[in-house]
Amino acid sequence: HDNIQLRYDIGLFNPVFEAYGGNSFGKRAAPLVVGRVVAQIGDPESDTYSLSHKINYFGVRKGLSLGLAFARQGTTDLFQRNQAVGGDWLLNYGPLNIDGEYLVLSRSSYTRETALSFTTEASTAYLRISYNIKLPKALVLEPVAAYWMFKGPMEAAAQTQALAVKAFAGEDEGLDLGFNFYFNPDLKISLHHTWRRGAAGDAGDGVSFNNFFSQSGLGAIRRGNWLGLGLIGVF
Repeated sequence: HDNIQLRYDIGLFNPVFEAYGGNSFGKRAAPLVVGRVVAQIGDPESDTYSLSHKINYFGVRKGLSLGLAFARQGTTDLFQRNQAVGGDWLLNYGPLNIDGEYLVLSRSSYTRETALSFTTEASTAYLRISYNIKLPKALVLEPVAAYWMFKGPMEAAAQTQALAVKAFAGEDEGLDLGFNFYFNPDLKISLHHTWRRGAAGDAGDGVSFNNFFSQSGLGAIRRGNWLGLGLIGVF
């Protein structure tokens, strides 16, 4: 149909992280297979194939994109199976932009004894809404609201299993409210305030098993709220 386009991406990767200082899979190796198919209704996101995907079309696009995506990796030294399945969406209608994603994550243990095997599961998602306000001299002010969340195991036994296969646990969520001031589509000033919340479940204080409770180089923390001002350019 002229108003509907179907596009897809498929990738095959060789991630390394488990052995020899992060330079090897270890004795067991499996490729990471990823794929995404998207139906673009109305105006397409682009006229030609592109690896990059815009979110804000500044009123040019009137269209809806609905995508399904997956990622799967087989047996390694760390796990028997690693998988993510979910959907995403992007709506551009004049000055309005709405995008988001929802993923279900699962990771199964590697063990020769079936009775000892397990699967840890979690979910993660985000939703973002923005609106372009045209100003004089081709300037644009974009108010933005975004929410994201991660929900993993909260009970002690399930958290222990998640950590055994180096998966996240607990809960992490945030709300971001702010403004982007565009001089042009590739140059903007951003002012945002972010509220963060996390829950450790049965594990209690001192854990570092998701992004709310950890920071590289610091170890276990509890992230707070912050106000940020930035100048962002794409050249």
